[in-house]
Amino acid sequence: MEKKDTLRIEANYAVVQGSYWMHYCAIGAFTAIYLTYRGLNNTQIGLTTSLSGIIGIIFQLLVSNYSDHHMNVPIKRIITAVFIAAITCGALLNFVALPVGLMIVAYAAAMSLDGSNNGFLNAQLVQFNNVGIPARYGWPRGVGSISYALAAYFLGIIVEKYTAKMLIPIFLVGAVICTVAVLFMPNPYKGLDPAKYGAGPGNDKDVSYIEMMKGNKLLVIYLICAVLLGAGQSSGFTFMIRVIESLGGGTAEYGISEFVRAGVELPMLIASPLLLRKYSAKSLVTVSFIFNGIKVWMAAIAPNLGFIYAMSVMNMLCSGIYVFASVMFVNSIVGPREKVRAQAMVVLSQSIGSILGNAYAGVMLDVVGLRPMLIGGGAFAVLAGVIMILFAKDDARNY
Repeated sequence: MEKKDTLRIEANYAVVQGSYWMHYCAIGAFTAIYLTYRGLNNTQIGLTTSLSGIIGIIFQLLVSNYSDHHMNVPIKRIITAVFIAAITCGALLNFVALPVGLMIVAYAAAMSLDGSNNGFLNAQLVQFNNVGIPARYGWPRGVGSISYALAAYFLGIIVEKYTAKMLIPIFLVGAVICTVAVLFMPNPYKGLDPAKYGAGPGNDKDVSYIEMMKGNKLLVIYLICAVLLGAGQSSGFTFMIRVIESLGGGTAEYGISEFVRAGVELPMLIASPLLLRKYSAKSLVTVSFIFNGIKVWMAAIAPNLGFIYAMSVMNMLCSGIYVFASVMFVNSIVGPREKVRAQAMVVLSQSIGSILGNAYAGVMLDVVGLRPMLIGGGAFAVLAGVIMILFAKDDARNY
């Protein structure tokens, strides 16, 4: 493939990532703010995000399994269908006066469906690499990070001025733009037989989820660590607004912290090819686990808003590393017909962690308070790093 064609793929993917993270910010980063605006308490917010995780787990298992077993169906069609479902739920939230129970379900469904596409979008780019097209993941994903950062900053200002009612309309507009960008992505398997491409010894037939994990100890260990990471991150993410409020800040200050947190991912994502040449993907994700826990602990001891902003800079060693290293690591340890499911399994493992973490955080916040909750949450992420160091030995299989 000519270099200009590869650049065209990367540019298109950058638009996809930019529009995705911009609109996901409205429903993901501002969850507690929106649900508080709709009258929910901390425990109910925790349960809503946990429900979102449950929906996401079931959905990703079904959809990723379908994709790996029907490789003739372009993944962009699957992603588009998921976005349409998320947009429908968002429209119900915005235009229909739902009772509290249905409002919780609609919000959880919109957030989980939209969040599920993160794994499918990762798999979409990886498919190009799998067929020998050297499209880069780092800088397009960096566009996503900076778009999320800018969205967080301006959404904080908008919500402060116009209330949280503006969040869902912004989510809907961004989701439509992202869907159109996804449809413009080329099909990496065009002219190939996707069902046979890349199949090697032991991978010339479809395998189930159970068979995938029974034959891949390293994948199982990593998924356990992803659960712990999700639990640790959720306690310091969903309720970060509470930390900022306890220090005298509000929605605008929360937007600034999210701007810094997401913006610092960009340098690491641009440097991802260099980092992956110098360090193994496994080492990089292990480091990111530990720094994620340290970042949550820093939130627990934050004395002022300036400390929160400084803490947010640490995210270059957390998500800044994790978002690219995890994609490459998982892709390298599974077979050709397991790659979409593997990317989705990482996202759904974090969803399981989010279920546990949000339920834990919501209850702990109301029972023992903010700081003890954050200390426990940080311990989950650090434990994930320790497990990777002690047990994630190189797998004997070689793909």
